Amino acid sequence: MAKPSSVAMLSVASLALDDGLRLDNLVDALAVVWSGVYSHVLPYLEAVFLPLSRFRGADVGGVRVAVLKQFRDCVVMPLLPRLQGIGEDVGSAMAFGAGDGVGSLAVVVQMLTVLAALNPADRGPLYVVARELAAVAQS
Repeated sequence: MAKPSSVAMLSVASLALDDGLRLDNLVDALAVVWSGVYSHVLPYLEAVFLPLSRFRGADVGGVRVAVLKQFRDCVVMPLLPRLQGIGEDVGSAMAFGAGDGVGSLAVVVQMLTVLAALNPADRGPLYVVARELAAVAQS
């Protein structure tokens, strides 16, 4: 997957929050945004704050958790009502060749499981949606 620019990621994120976006396009948009955040933004921020951990004893892992929690709360949680119960809809869209297919589903499943693991005591709906989409990707 090509490295998205920050402007492209923001526009894709705003598209993902659009209520009129089709479900297969929503999965594709989430996959693009998550790939950019997880592969580029998160390592960059960890590297920026690494010197603080060396000089002040700050926890770089705290930066990682804070970024992931903000992504969860600001991007994924507003979309959760649309993501719940979409397994069959996304599966039928994949059957007709819409979207990137299994690749995007796998990325979204990874996103949901990583974000659900931030609070193991209450994985709740993120984990349920991840299991549902994983089952669709495997079928």
